[in-house]
Amino acid sequence: MQHNGYGLENFVFELYNDIGYRNIRRNIYFSKNKGYSISAQIDLIYENALGLPVYVECKSHKNNKVNFEQYAKFVQILNLLRVPKYPIIYRGELVTDSYFDKRTKTSAEIDRIKLIDIDALTDLSNQRLSLLGLIKLLLRARNIYETKGISGILNHGIRLFLPTKQQIKSCNKPK
Repeated sequence: MQHNGYGLENFVFELYNDIGYRNIRRNIYFSKNKGYSISAQIDLIYENALGLPVYVECKSHKNNKVNFEQYAKFVQILNLLRVPKYPIIYRGELVTDSYFDKRTKTSAEIDRIKLIDIDALTDLSNQRLSLLGLIKLLLRARNIYETKGISGILNHGIRLFLPTKQQIKSCNKPK
């Protein structure tokens, strides 16, 4: 069964792969049985340029802003997982296909959380269409071909030229 944020999670996973993020993993589960102080699920984790993990939570809100309560829950999970705060490096990203409320925006820098709203997602998506982005995408095309065939490459390529919200929606469909 798919939940509301499934399309956004798929879109962000594909986007981060296309623009060259490293070692991206999806739907990571932490459990008390494995020594963590909580049981939690994180949508994505990737490695930043220093090899440190960045935890990504996706919140799909077509018409509403992501509120502070949702933000605070994500920060609490990171704190309970003992994800350290570094002065310059973001330890987490909260991604939405909408926007963030004012309180969330003012708290994010303190907690070292990068907020990515629909406008920032669109900017990242446009990076895929830059010369460097297309080169990275061509390098990834072999992997797409091996898993989804020529139709997978064609579908992926066509989707890149859709507006960001339509790209997210198309990622919600079963493949």
